[in-house]
Amino acid sequence: MPGKIFSMVGIFLQYTLVILLYYFLYKVVRMIYLDLLAPGAGQNAEQQPFSEYKPEQARLVVLEGAETGLTGNVFRLTDTLTMGRSEHNDIKINDGYTSHEHACITKIKKNFWLYDLNSTNGTFLNGQRLVKEEMLKSGDIIRVGTVAFRFER
Repeated sequence: MPGKIFSMVGIFLQYTLVILLYYFLYKVVRMIYLDLLAPGAGQNAEQQPFSEYKPEQARLVVLEGAETGLTGNVFRLTDTLTMGRSEHNDIKINDGYTSHEHACITKIKKNFWLYDLNSTNGTFLNGQRLVKEEMLKSGDIIRVGTVAFRFER
């Protein structure tokens, strides 16, 4: 009798492993498929027209920043995006005017908010130094160090 129970448990574990393996493969294929469908981070703004984006999608287009090598890059915004000189930031800006943790964009409900993280040289929104968090609107120009971004939605 105990041998039969062990046999049944072994069969159950084998089927469970096969199901988990198929579920894992499904998630990997789905992630790759969705990533291929998503409008491209790292593509030039001319290569990916604004009209192809859904209204709830937001992005930052790098307008200036040749010395950092970021000019022309596009960064899609999800929930939170950090900018600064440190390696752990989502956008690494390697220039002397940027703090290690310089600025952050956070999605709250359906709006995106720009925060300065007590940077030395400040974060600028439409030419004005940021003194408190500000809600971003499509077309806003954000300057962090020597890099200028345009917020698009």
